[in-house]
This record gives sequence, C-alpha cells and structure tokens, in this order.
Amino acid sequence: MNEPILNKDKMNNYIASATSKEISRIWQFTSETIWRWMGVPSIERIDAIQSNIPELKVFIDFDAIRGRLPVFPEQNDSMPWVTVKFEDFFPELVEVRDQFHKAFIAIESGVIKAEAWLYHSALEAGANADLEALVYFRSQGETITTSTDISENWINWICTDVERDSMLNMDRKDIIKKAKNNELSLLELTDLCKEADYFPNFLSARDEEEDFITATFFRAVEWLQLEEFGPWVDAYSHEVSTVYQGGVDPIYSLYPLFYYCRSDLLLRKTSKFGLEALLYGICVGNVESSRPWKRYWEESGKGQTKPLFIDYIPTASIIAFAWQRINPTNINKDILDNALLLLIQTQLASGAWSLTSKDTEGSILSTCLAMTALSVIKPVGYQRYVEKAKEWLLSQQNEVGCWYIQGGPAVMLNILCLEAIKLAEGNNQITYRVQEHQICTNTPVPSIRKQTDNYIVFCEGHSGGTKNKSFDEKCYTKIFSLEFPNAVFCSAGACKDIEAEEKLLFDVIKKVNPYHIIIKLLDRDDRSLDEIEELKSRGITVLSLRELESYLLEDEIIEKLCKVCGKKEKVDEIKAIKVEALRKSIDRGNPIDDFKSAAGLFFTETKKSLGLTQCGNDTVSFLRDTMAPLITQETNTYKLLRKDVFGI
Repeated sequence: MNEPILNKDKMNNYIASATSKEISRIWQFTSETIWRWMGVPSIERIDAIQSNIPELKVFIDFDAIRGRLPVFPEQNDSMPWVTVKFEDFFPELVEVRDQFHKAFIAIESGVIKAEAWLYHSALEAGANADLEALVYFRSQGETITTSTDISENWINWICTDVERDSMLNMDRKDIIKKAKNNELSLLELTDLCKEADYFPNFLSARDEEEDFITATFFRAVEWLQLEEFGPWVDAYSHEVSTVYQGGVDPIYSLYPLFYYCRSDLLLRKTSKFGLEALLYGICVGNVESSRPWKRYWEESGKGQTKPLFIDYIPTASIIAFAWQRINPTNINKDILDNALLLLIQTQLASGAWSLTSKDTEGSILSTCLAMTALSVIKPVGYQRYVEKAKEWLLSQQNEVGCWYIQGGPAVMLNILCLEAIKLAEGNNQITYRVQEHQICTNTPVPSIRKQTDNYIVFCEGHSGGTKNKSFDEKCYTKIFSLEFPNAVFCSAGACKDIEAEEKLLFDVIKKVNPYHIIIKLLDRDDRSLDEIEELKSRGITVLSLRELESYLLEDEIIEKLCKVCGKKEKVDEIKAIKVEALRKSIDRGNPIDDFKSAAGLFFTETKKSLGLTQCGNDTVSFLRDTMAPLITQETNTYKLLRKDVFGI
C-alpha cells in the first residue's frame, strides 16, 4: 500500500510538540506561498517550498509532488502557459496551512502568541520595514538573522539604487555593470554617494510605513551593530538636524517625531537643536497656544455642518513622550503639564483612549501612545491608568494573536502594543533605553493625582435638615466619582455664603491640604455677564446653565433614561412632558429656564409614563439617584459640566 503524500499522523504529532513560533511560521509561510501562486508549477518552486520550510519534509512526500509536474509545450505567442490552481496541484499544502492555522488560533492569547505572530516578519527582514521585528527580538536577546546577512542584503540594494540612478552612476557603463552584478564594495558605494552628495534611503517601505522607515534604519544599525553604514547614519542625521529648522507641518511631522524618539542612536547623532525645532513646531497650537492637540473639526448632520474644536489625543501623547526623550530647554513646560492632564481626563471607562475627544470608541494606536508616554514619564499615580489600559489592549488581540488597524503598519503596530504592555508591567526591556534623556529634575514632573483628583469643591446646598439635604454635593459626587475619585464636594450653604466665605478659611484649608485645588462653585441663576466676570475675578466659578437641574434634564439625558428603561419609543413623549412642565412653571411666574421649578411635574408624569419603580420617592431622590448617574463621560452633558466645574 502506497504511503500518503501527506502523513496526517506525523503532521499532528509535529503540531503537538511544536512551539507557538514554529506553528506560526509554517502557517504564515504556507499562506503566503499559496497566495503568491502564479499558476505555473515548476521544480524550482517545489524546491523553494521545501528549502524554506524544511520541517515540511517530516510529513510531506515532496518527490511525489514533483511527480505531478505536467510537461508543458514550449511557450509561444499562440500557446501561453496553462495556469493551474494551487489547490488542484498541491492540495496537501492547503491542508497543512489550514491545520496549522487552526492550531495557532487555539493557542492562548497574550504576549507569547503576539511574539509568535511577529516571528515570521523577523525572518522576512532585509532592506524593509520588517527590520522592526528583527530589532524587537534582538532587544529580547534573540538573534534570528546575522548582522552579516543584513549587511550584505543592504549592500545589494544600494547597488540596485546605483544601477538605476544616474546621479550615482554618472552614466558610466563600468559602474552600472558592477552595480547590476552586486560587485561594488561598500567603500566604492560610499565614495559614489559622497561624490553625488546624495545618500539614498535604500530601505523599502509601504505608504503606511513611510513615517518610521528612517528611524528603522537607525534602530537596525544600532541593534545589529552595522557600524560600516556610518556614512549613511551621518547623512541622515544631518538631514533630520536641519530639515525642520525652516518650518514644521504639525500634522505630517507628528508621527515621524514619535518614531525618531524611539531610536537612541538617532537621538545621540542628531542635533538637539534640530529635534527641539521639530518638537517646537508641533507644540505651536493653531487653536490654543498651550494645547496644540486642539483641531478644527466639521461635523455633518441633518443637512447642516457644525464647526467643532476637538482634542486629537495622540498629539498630547507624542508631545509628552518626545519631551521626555529630547528634554527641550526652550519650550513652555505648561504644554507638557497640559498634555499629561489631557491623557488622564480622556481615558475611557474601558481603559482605552480614543483618537479624539469626540469619539467614544477606544483606539489601539491612541491607547499604545498614551500608555507609552505615561510609562516613560512616570508621573505620580500613572500605574493605575496604564494597568487598566493594558487589560483593554490585551482584550483587543485578535484570534491569530495580533493587533490590527485597517490600513495601519501591521508589524510596527504590534511592536508598539507589545512594548506598551511591557512598560505597563514595569519591564523596560524594550527597543530603546527608557532611563536615558530624562527630564531635568529641577522642574519635577507634575503629579497627575495633584492635578486631577485632589479638588475640594464648595457648592451650593445645606448639609443639615432633611429636604434637599446636600443635593448638589451628592449629585456632583455621583457624576464625577469615576474620573475624579479623590475630589471632595462640600455643601457650603446658599450662594451668598460661598461668595462671602472668609478668605482665612480657604487659606487654612490650603495649608492643611497643599496639593488640593479649591473651587467655589455657584449656580448661574439670573446673573448677568458682568456679574459672572466679577465673580470669576474673585476666584469663584459659575455654571454656564442656570442650575444643576438644567444638566440633569438635558434632552440627551432624557434619551438615555428611555434607553436604559428599554422604552426608546417614549423619547418624544418624555421630552414633551419636560416642555409642558416648563411651560406650567413659566405660567407660575418662574424664569423660562427654571428647570428646578419644573422638575416636580416632570418627575410625576415621567414616572407614570415609563412605569418606573424604585426610582426615588420624590423629585429630589429621583434626580439624584436616577438622573445624575446617567451623566457619564461619553455624554456631551458630562463634558459641559466638567468644563464648567473644573475648567477642563
């Protein structure tokens, strides 16, 4: 009985004993082989498959595969090659691919699986962006390809550039011939580039890899100890040092800055003045000078375009990271403080960061950048933010162990994820030295906790009695407890009590709690703009809406109430109840925006319409216990109230 071409028992035994990297390598290689199939089988192609993955010989009879090769007639214009589907010619390799793919999916998610997915890219590294994978594994103490192999590969590609570029070959046939045959030495290539005053970037990159390919060259030279390419290092260093001194496009130069700062060699070789010029150009805010991450945005809807200003969160992350790496001396440090503050304020409940402040979904890239920035700067309290982000990031790993963004640089993205996870765990064994280029200790890095958590907010309301007892205080605490867990809200009486509060009292509080920020908060009521400005000049904060009830009864929050009750179809009815309650309040002589006076009727009619139970026995408890918790971080109402209270 003939042996099967594919011995499935041997294949399954191999899978059972193979490492995750071996399984990944065979799955990815067979997938690429099948995908790249040109339809014409040959001895050379069969030999290439066998030599690239010699382990396949354990369970595939390659001699039998070669015996399938058809005899083709000599190719001519009237008889082109007959194409053959891969699954028809070599179905055994298709089955191998499928079984190894299935086995790899079954491996538990985590860092080990992600590294196994990345391993194939490291094997493919040469004069391309896959060098990032090779550098990553070298940083982990694993040598996959020798420095000599990479050096020879680079020299061959430089020869290709010389062959094609008349600026380098000067149209000399002898040079073109030697370049075509890869016979030019590195010394000869260096002399040709010096004579042309032109060192081409010989590393190939896809469009999505262009932002980091220069930094990849520096990182590969350093980690693979390719000192023979020193002239290219000097040429590229000079270019980075000078190109940004004439001006910076803050959008197109943002990500190159981040990648430059991931190379220790580039930071050492490049002029600090040049890098600081790049950072400065990005720090010049077009919308707000001390917050360069603010961008103009147009939101379309219902046939109208609404202009907005949003925060592009990766800008804040990259500025903070670059600041730690470059340690600039001539840029306003308020920008760094504001960047760190923004990162903490914009972390979603899931632990992720979105791309912009208007988004509610987490972004893998934005989360990696924020985690990296916080982990290298290490402001007080950063661990709880990056730990939460790490859990979210791990939850985004797909079934084959990698992180994916459509149109994004796959290899680089996965390295950023792996390094962000390592940094969050306190593991500094990554591809750049975290402890180098520290920010000057004369100006301590601001504590996130001091800036965001430690507030004492004196608001209107009385802590005594029973009716409306500490209503504002309890509502504010419910609303802001997640983002500002250490903020303390205190009922301080009527508005006149807060306005007239003795300065001595606040001085004492500041001395007892030197890291707390004290906010005196008033409802707007009927105050004029001049009255509000006068109060602000005395350090008193005033809400932009009439009173807290105005926020609690926003249409957005009413819509959310109906949604959580499972009665979205009642939204218009409940909004109509609010309008009618406000109309009747106005008829009683109250101001047109006095939702506090309208709240009683709104409560009774809404409770009846939605069939609410256990929502509170009266208006105060209903607003406090049912409506206030609906004002959460993703809502515009929350963002407005946060800005009104904290100014952020």
